[in-house]
Order: sequence, then C-alpha cells, then structure tokens
Amino acid sequence: MTRRRGMIGVLVIVASILAGACATRTIGLYSLDTVEASLELHYRDGKAWIGEQAAPSCQGEHRTVSEDQFGSYESAVLTCTDGRVIECDFEFSELIDQGAGMCVDNEQRRYRVVF
Repeated sequence: MTRRRGMIGVLVIVASILAGACATRTIGLYSLDTVEASLELHYRDGKAWIGEQAAPSCQGEHRTVSEDQFGSYESAVLTCTDGRVIECDFEFSELIDQGAGMCVDNEQRRYRVVF
C-alpha cells in the first residue's frame, strides 16, 4: 500500500510539472527608473506578450536557456508598438512556483521581474 501511494505521489508531481509547462505564465515587470505602472508579461510555447494576446502592446519570443533540478533560466525579447524593445532574463523554480530577474529596454529603463 505504501509503495502504491508513493507511485501515485510521483505521478501527481510529474503531471503538475507537465501541466505547468503548457500553461500561460504571467510575470510582473516593475519599473526601477520611472513611476509608470507595472506591466504583466505573459509567455507560453515560445511566445511572449504584454497586454491582450489577440492585440498585444508588445510581443516577441520566450525561451528556456537551461534547466536543472533547482529550476530554469529563461529569457524573453519583446518589441512594442511604441518602439521599445524589452530584453528579460529570469530564473523560475517549479518547486516553489516563484521566480525573479531583470529586464531592460532600449532606452536603458530597468524593470524588476517578480512572479
């Protein structure tokens, strides 16, 4: 009975990790240089966007640079309709469902990444 429960626990963990990998993730970008409102960056399946997915104010690509047992190291590059280009690097831990990092735009404005 104990072995069976252990196997079910492993299956639940694997299923939740796989489900999380397919879900849209949302991270907050908080400006360090201006008083502008925070932005929400969304990413899934290699795509990244700010705003509504159907009509984003910024869009681009997301990729996982590397992964290990502690989490993943990820990046995103987005081009915005106002001419900004935002580049982000961040780490994410599936174990604690949290992450952090930094973004910078082509006008050298910095953003803290929190999720």
